[in-house]
Amino acid sequence: MWNRAVVFLLLSGILSWSNLGCNGVVCFSSTPVLVPSVFAISPNPVSAFDFQTGGTLIVNGTNFVPASVVVIDGVNHPTAFVNDGVLRVSVFPADMRSGTLNFVVVNPRTLGGFCGVNDGVSGVIAVSILN
Repeated sequence: MWNRAVVFLLLSGILSWSNLGCNGVVCFSSTPVLVPSVFAISPNPVSAFDFQTGGTLIVNGTNFVPASVVVIDGVNHPTAFVNDGVLRVSVFPADMRSGTLNFVVVNPRTLGGFCGVNDGVSGVIAVSILN
């Protein structure tokens, strides 16, 4: 059942249909959550030997914000915002195993949690780890 306050906000134009989502939760935000896109990560492939003590990778894309977080294989990693198209992410020695790492970028909404198209999460991009 619709909450009377939500109906009032919709009818008065304060809230729009595009703000409804997040599994039925209303997202009150004056600006929509930007959905980040990742075009490339460099270097790629990565030498496990060169990064055996960890290191920094560069994430290139669009719609990054100062609060963007790079998630590698489901784990948040220290992320430095350079500009809306570049992030620097620290990788841990434990990340350097043979195979691939799956990267996504997450943009949080202003009131906490996530909301918006794809909940403010980019698509997945893989980085190959070479021995």
